[in-house]
Order: sequence, then C-alpha cells, then structure tokens
Amino acid sequence: MPTRSEILMASVPPGGRVIEIGPSFSPIAPKAAGWDTRSVDHTSRAGLVAKYANDPSVDVGRIEDVDYVWSGGLISDVVPSELHGTFDAFVASHVIEHTPDLIAFLDSAATLLKPEGTVVLAVPDKRYCFDYFQPLTTTGQLLEAHAEQRTRHSRRLAFDHMAYAVESGGSGAWGQHPLHGLRFVHSVEQARDLFGSVQAQHGYVDVHAWRFTPASFEVLLVELARLDQTDWCIERTTEAEGCEFFAWLRRGGKAAAAALSPEAIQARRMGLLKRTLLEARAQIDWLLAGEPELVTGPLGLLPTAQPATTEMPRFVDWFPAPENAARVFDKEWSSAVPGLPGTGQAGLFEDGRVIWFEKQLGGFTGKRVLELGPLEGGHTYMMTQRGATVTAIESNMRSWMRCLIVKDTLNMPGATFLLGDFLPYLAAAPPAVDFVLASGVLYHMTEPVEFLRALCAVSDTIGLWTHYYDAAVVLDRHGPDKFDATPHKLTTPRGRTVQLYEQRYLQALDWGGFCGGSAPTSSWLRREDVLGIIEDEGFIYETFLDQLDHPNGPAFCVFARRRQPLGQR
Repeated sequence: MPTRSEILMASVPPGGRVIEIGPSFSPIAPKAAGWDTRSVDHTSRAGLVAKYANDPSVDVGRIEDVDYVWSGGLISDVVPSELHGTFDAFVASHVIEHTPDLIAFLDSAATLLKPEGTVVLAVPDKRYCFDYFQPLTTTGQLLEAHAEQRTRHSRRLAFDHMAYAVESGGSGAWGQHPLHGLRFVHSVEQARDLFGSVQAQHGYVDVHAWRFTPASFEVLLVELARLDQTDWCIERTTEAEGCEFFAWLRRGGKAAAAALSPEAIQARRMGLLKRTLLEARAQIDWLLAGEPELVTGPLGLLPTAQPATTEMPRFVDWFPAPENAARVFDKEWSSAVPGLPGTGQAGLFEDGRVIWFEKQLGGFTGKRVLELGPLEGGHTYMMTQRGATVTAIESNMRSWMRCLIVKDTLNMPGATFLLGDFLPYLAAAPPAVDFVLASGVLYHMTEPVEFLRALCAVSDTIGLWTHYYDAAVVLDRHGPDKFDATPHKLTTPRGRTVQLYEQRYLQALDWGGFCGGSAPTSSWLRREDVLGIIEDEGFIYETFLDQLDHPNGPAFCVFARRRQPLGQR
C-alpha cells in the first residue's frame, strides 16, 4: 500500500521543486527522501527541536533544516523573489485551518508556483477531530478575514476553539468508527480566560480558524473563484481517511466558474451544499453507532441503517406474498426482476453482454466466477443458470439486500453475495477464479488505474463493461457541471501516462436507489487508456458493443485473456 506521503505527492513530477509549508516534525516531502524541497516554518530547526524535546510522541530526528522562517505577512514574502514562480508543488499538511487569511495563503501559492504547479493539501476533516461540534466555514467568513488583512486570530475564534474542543477516547483525532466517551478538552472558564488574554495582549494565538469536510471545501473554492477571489479550483479530493482528507488544487478556477451560466453555478453550489449534509450524516451515524440510545430520544432521527430519503416501516399489514419483498425497496429497483412486479426497467436478467462474455469464455459451465458490483443480481442469475459458481461482492448495503431478495425469489444455489468493499478483497490476493466480471464498476472508481491493475491480477480472463471519457461526446451532452474537461495525468507503474477526468454525480445522489460510487465524484479514463492498461498487464483483448450514443456517456465491453496464464496459485 502506498504511504501517506506517496499518495499526496503522486502527481508531482520526479525531480520537481517543492515548497512545503509548516512541515514541523513530519514533512510530506522530506529532503532526506530525495525531494528538492524548500521549507517554511514559524521557527528554525533548533526552535522546533526545543519545542518538541519533551514530547514522547515526536521523533525530533525527522525535523529538517528550515529554509525560511515565517513570522507574519504573506508566506511568499519570505521566499527570495528569484524563486517565485519556480515551484512545481506547494505542500501543506494540516496548515490551512490555522492561517488567519486563507485567501492570502492561496495567493502566496499562486506567487510561488509555476503556472502548471499543484497545491497539495492534507486537511483535517472536522467530523473526525476536536472540531467535531464546530460549524463549517463559510465563504463570507473567508472574505471578511481577507478584507481585514487579518494576521492573527480574533478573540471569538480563540474562545470557540477552546470552548468546544472535544476528544474521543482520550484523543483529539479519530476516524471512521463508533464514538465513545466524548468529553471537553477545556472548561468554558478556560475559554473565557483565553478570550481575555487575546484582548489584553493583542498577540498571535494559534487556533483552528477554519473547518471543512471535502464537499464544504469545494463549495468555498467554487464560490471564491466565481467571485474572482482566487484562481485555484479543486482537481480532486479524497474521502476522509482517519481524521483527514486530501485535496489537490490547480489553476483555472476563475475561467471555469465564469464559463458557467447563472443557473449552472447555482446548481453546482446547491449540489455541493446538499453533499455537505450527507457528509454531516456520516458524523451523526458514527455518534449513534456509539450511543444508539440517542435514537429513542425526542430527536426525530431515523435508524442509521436507513437513508434519510426512505421511510421504511417497522411492521407491515400486507397479505403475505413473495412479491412483497420487492415493495420493501419501492422505487429503488433498477432491474426488471422476473417474478417480482413493481421492480425496475433495465433488462439485466436477459443481458446480451453476458451472452457475449459466455461465448468468448467458452461457456460458464463449471467456471468459478468473481463478480464485482452485482447491483441486483441480474448478471449473477444469468451466469449461475449457465452453470457457473459465482461469488458476488457488493458494497452498497441496499443493493446487497436486493440481491438477497432476488436470490431467494429465483432460487440461485450457485450464487454467494458478500457485503463489503471489493478493493481490499482484491488487494489481499484472493483465491484464483476462472473469470472475473466487472460490469458498471470502473467508472465509479476514484482510483480507476489501481482498480484495473488489481482486476487483472485476480484471473487469467476478465470481462469489463464501462463508460469512458470522450471529450467530443461527453462535454456536448453533459457540459462542465458533470465533467471536468481538464485531465489529471498519472503515470502507471508500467510507465504509461494516462488521463483521468473527474465526473460528478450531482443530483443523482438524491435518489434513494442511487448505486454509484461511495464518493461524490469518480474518475473516468479514456477508451485507449483502459485498453492500454489491460494490455500492459499482459492481456490480449477483444471489444464489443461500443456505444458512443449511450445516454449516460460512451460505453464499451472488453473481454481480455492473459497471454501467458498464471496457472494455479
């Protein structure tokens, strides 16, 4: 698995020049690892060593020489002017939340970076750290700080930082797990005393001024760009891992925002704001997982296993009948399930793609199949009816439950439906299979290259149906709200440079039957990049059903067979 630093720095070209802000005792791009890095910090190396000398959790040996000491003003001002515009990456881990003027901070990045340079950020996610009870930052707050040319934090920020800081299980940072033992770190009297101290001394007090989730951070960048306050825009973000998420910024935000019609920018903002509410639900769900008794209080909360868009009764008064199972997920079905009236429209239980894969494979009889993302079991049913034994992995809980209903209704003894994330399953070197099917999966991935490579490692034959990015078709049909036309370029371990295009789910996230990716965005590959990666992994392939006019975007089928079979593992 790549390290945290490797993930953050993956897009920085080898030998690129880096400016890292506030690396302290844990640099992301350490000089010791060969990075051409200049560092900016609030004190010298000797000062940092003295600061952390008595902290047993800190390895002071990792503290590197500080190139430029910053004590106020623009960060770019402490870097020699001859180096302005020469850096490939501006790196800051757990820094932006501390800066008094975030817009000025981004301006410094623009001054220091090359035109094609990248801002690389590790950002605390307020849902999973001591900022838990604090509200999210708004654009108006950032504009106010910038208009005031703020160089230190206000008394209000200092009070709130101390008054509402909490810890869980004795730690001020945690991750995605049930919360137990939330407690305040400080008393309200201590917060009052800090408020008075800041008023009397007018000195700098280091606090968290700004608080984000991935979607809320994107809202800020979109609105600031639309208001001509910054040219930075989100290239991509990650979902929270532990107490933080990652973000990569690139130039072009002003032009992208200006190109949107008034209706389109409003729709973009609304979609992102709705996403922040869904992100907040994750925060609430982990609280309720640790304190389920809160649900019984007068809060009007739904049980956490049910999406907020669906009201599922605890008991029903229906006359017992097999078709009642479909009614549990009314209006959520995608597939037309034989024997279950009231399900969807898609003909996935009599799908020509599966018949074509069967022909290429030489039949399903006796074959061991791994299916990724079965949706509602349509393809699973077809393969088991043709003699295959299928293990199907689905991470969407409600889709998985619909698969179980289908299995019970249609009698599928050769099918096993597993609930879980297939990515760690693939990474754990699972048992070899005769065929692996991934239909409607690749284009939902945030890291499609790694997924494709993992897919190719699990079997000598693979079947794939996926959408792909074609600029002439996608942008004309869907426009800039749905897709980012500027690619993120990535070099694979095989040395191939591919292009990834961010796709946004937008209003699709509001549908109770949504069965796309677990993140609000995914990355689409071009057709030639999909095939190139498969070929690089040692496969020959055939393609079928190339649909440029598919309503959801260009799509095609691929059947691939390894040139030199791996044999039994």
